[in-house]
Amino acid sequence: NIKEIAKEHNISAPAISRLLKSKNIEVKFIGRQYDILRQTPINKKQQELIVGSVLGDGCLYREGKGLYKLSFGHCEKQKEYFLWKYAMLDPFVNTYRKSIDKRGNSIMYQTTTICHKDFAKFAEMFYDKNRKKHIPDNLDMYVTPLALCTWYLDDGSLNEGVNARIHTLCFDYNDNVKLQNY
Repeated sequence: NIKEIAKEHNISAPAISRLLKSKNIEVKFIGRQYDILRQTPINKKQQELIVGSVLGDGCLYREGKGLYKLSFGHCEKQKEYFLWKYAMLDPFVNTYRKSIDKRGNSIMYQTTTICHKDFAKFAEMFYDKNRKKHIPDNLDMYVTPLALCTWYLDDGSLNEGVNARIHTLCFDYNDNVKLQNY
């Protein structure tokens, strides 16, 4: 098997797998738990959390044919919120990492889900062919209290304890008009 070959030649298993695939040699993974999880539907609450996260700081990345994964991270101050999101997406996440922010001024908690077919519909909704995030026309059917709460916790602020705001600078003028209408 690939693990034995990797160990014998002191090469990583993924590198051997890529090499075999490049030579058109079929690679089969037997009994992988992720294959079972990829067939497990994402529930309604998880979908709402995904929508709120993608509206906010979350990103969907393409990995393979039609499979996407969700990535999100939060700073030390938002650790409790990060762990709540992490728990809500169980069993589709299995680990997280703690690292120093690239600017060196804070500690970040980050995770990425497994690749899953159900993430594809959200990627098609929120990203154009150039991978630019936009507001979909059918967003109203996905904005629930949980999705709105998640979005606010990602990108919201409270101005002098009076005005709650959601920062939407990453969206263009037309998308901001759509958001106002929603």
